[in-house]
Amino acid sequence: MKYLVRLVRPRFETQLAVVEAVDEEDAHVQAMTQSFSREGDWRLVDYSSIDYRCHVEECVSDEDVQLDETTTSEAHRRLSSTASPDNNKYLLMQANVGTGNGEIVLQPWFVQEDNLMAHDLCSDWSSDIECLPAGEPLDDIDIEGTPNATNRMLAAALDKRLKPSKGG
Repeated sequence: MKYLVRLVRPRFETQLAVVEAVDEEDAHVQAMTQSFSREGDWRLVDYSSIDYRCHVEECVSDEDVQLDETTTSEAHRRLSSTASPDNNKYLLMQANVGTGNGEIVLQPWFVQEDNLMAHDLCSDWSSDIECLPAGEPLDDIDIEGTPNATNRMLAAALDKRLKPSKGG
């Protein structure tokens, strides 16, 4: 069977803001406010395939395309579009791996969701996070506990990287 698979990967942009502020919190607010009026000043950060990987956002079989009564070319056009599907959104978690500190970076779409939807999403995400082995080597990831295909691929890659090769 043939499948059309839409992959996405994170890309980040950076902007330097110079502000006069009374404290750090005020500096954050001023810089964020200033960023809206300086849209053209963003610079794309180089992508790191070592630190980030792609994610399967959508997968459609040719059988599904026929059931939806769309043509393969319409499905191909929709899945290859640079516009993100309306229902797929991403919430960010920022980590400082030097200090071990992290935080969730809330996005406007998430704050605008109704409480029930936000609760359901947080429940799903926390279940995935709970499957990660805190304080244990990542080669102990429970692949069955993280059924997402990209998580299984990551675990397999970690397994290969951490096990010594037969020749060495």
